[in-house]
Amino acid sequence: MADEETAKIKKMLEATFETGFKELAKYADDLPDYKPIVDYFVTSIFERKVTEWKGYKMSGQGFSCDTIKWVYENWTPWKDDVIVASFPKTGTTWVRNIVAHLYYRDNKTLMEMVKPMAMPHIYLETGIPLKFEILEKLPWKRRIFATHVSAPLFNFEKVKSAGAKVIYTIRNPKDQVVSWYNMMQNFPFQATDVNAQKCIQKIGTRFSRRQCLVHNYWEIKKGSGTWRIYCLGIRIETTITSCLLSTRT
Repeated sequence: MADEETAKIKKMLEATFETGFKELAKYADDLPDYKPIVDYFVTSIFERKVTEWKGYKMSGQGFSCDTIKWVYENWTPWKDDVIVASFPKTGTTWVRNIVAHLYYRDNKTLMEMVKPMAMPHIYLETGIPLKFEILEKLPWKRRIFATHVSAPLFNFEKVKSAGAKVIYTIRNPKDQVVSWYNMMQNFPFQATDVNAQKCIQKIGTRFSRRQCLVHNYWEIKKGSGTWRIYCLGIRIETTITSCLLSTRT
């Protein structure tokens, strides 16, 4: 990637991440400086650093085993927080939006506040611990988070004892691969990056060989029994085709 093109993409990413956090300043006073978080995300995209914890690896793009380790050991959710857990591209954003409408539909301010929240803000394993200081100061009593981590990296007992709720989503693997392919077309990867596949056959091959960017779908499936014990499970295909989503609290 040419230096000029790299600089252009970095500038675009900085503006995107900065806007996402700057918007939150409308809703709370004295928020911590978010610049270190923006710098972290931009750097992690262009200077990929592999992190590892409990034998699981994450390879940058904002995701870090150091952060999920900190969350596991230090962070406690609030009562009635919701965490949507899933493998990437299996309906995480879709389910988060459903929960947001259930939680905030009568509060226009909160609905507007959560609109810009995405991977940098609410994924447990992304960014740096500073972002949780920002989220703690916002004017909400029930929050919505997400995670793509495998079961051993998720502190089920702490979440359960805090009174938070977890929704675990699953999806047909073939649909997941297609969704992953579509997302990859817009990612600012280096041309030499093995994850920068523009061919769906190559993406499918890497998927079947358990060479996914974050971990692998088969590992998630292997740990699904643990998720089922603690979580409400949702099959995305069934939810989409159903006019009425029934959940239990």
